Amino acid sequence: MKKAWIGGALVAVLLIGGCSKKSEEPGAGSTSSGGGGLISRVQGVVTGVDALNSMRKMVEAKNKATSGRMKVVMKEEGKEMEMTSEFVCPDKYHTRMSVNGAVLHDMTMVNGMNYISAGGSNMKTPAGTKTAPLCPGYAEEHAGGARGGVAGAGKSGDFDLAALEKAKDSLKITKGGVVQVMGKSCQEWTVVMLNDQTKKEVKSYACIGTGDDLPYEMKVYDETGTKVAMDMTFWDWNKSIAINPPQ
Repeated sequence: MKKAWIGGALVAVLLIGGCSKKSEEPGAGSTSSGGGGLISRVQGVVTGVDALNSMRKMVEAKNKATSGRMKVVMKEEGKEMEMTSEFVCPDKYHTRMSVNGAVLHDMTMVNGMNYISAGGSNMKTPAGTKTAPLCPGYAEEHAGGARGGVAGAGKSGDFDLAALEKAKDSLKITKGGVVQVMGKSCQEWTVVMLNDQTKKEVKSYACIGTGDDLPYEMKVYDETGTKVAMDMTFWDWNKSIAINPPQ
C-alpha cells in the first residue's frame, strides 16, 4: 500500500477523511456539452488543456510538500480496508492499516528505523531507506517505485503526465464545480480513460486545491463507473506533524 497513492486514468491506482456534502455530482458544472457540434468539441479541448495544466501544477505542488496526512478507503467483496498515513520529510512516516475496523498493521519510520506492530508482536528493524515514503527522493531510492504512487505512475510518483499527454485526444475530461473537502476549496475533475489491457473504460476523480494546487480528494471507480472502489483524502499539507517512535 505504500506504493498506492496516485495513478489510474487520473489515478493509476494513488498514493488516500471527510468530504462535505456536494450540491451536485462531479462534472455537473462541466463546460462541455454532450453534443458533437464544433462548439462542444472546442470546449472539450479547452477543458482537457485546463485539466492537464492543473495536473502539472498539482504534481509540482505535491512534490514540494514537506509533510501531510492521507486516508485511503478501499471496498471489495464486502470488506472495507482503511489506511491512514502521515509523513514528515525527510525521514519520518507513520501508517496504520485496518480491515472492517480491526487494526492489522501499524508502522512508524523514524531516522531509518521501522517500528512495526502486527499480529500482537512488536518489531524494530532497519527501514532500508533514508527517505520516508511520500517524500522527495524516495522514488530514486526504489527503482521502479514511485513517490507514494502506484504501478503505472511516472517516475515522479504521481500522474503519468506523458501517458495523459499521449492519450489526451481520447480522454473524456469533465470539469466540475468548486467544493469544500477537508475545509479547503478544491476544483473537481473527472477523467474517463480506456485501459489498454482490459479495453474497458476507467473512471477517476480528483479535487485539486484552488489556492495551493494540492490534491484533497481522489477517487477510482469500479468497472461500472458508478461505485467508488478507492477513495483517498488528504489534509494537513505542510503543517507541523509530530511522528515519534512508539513508547
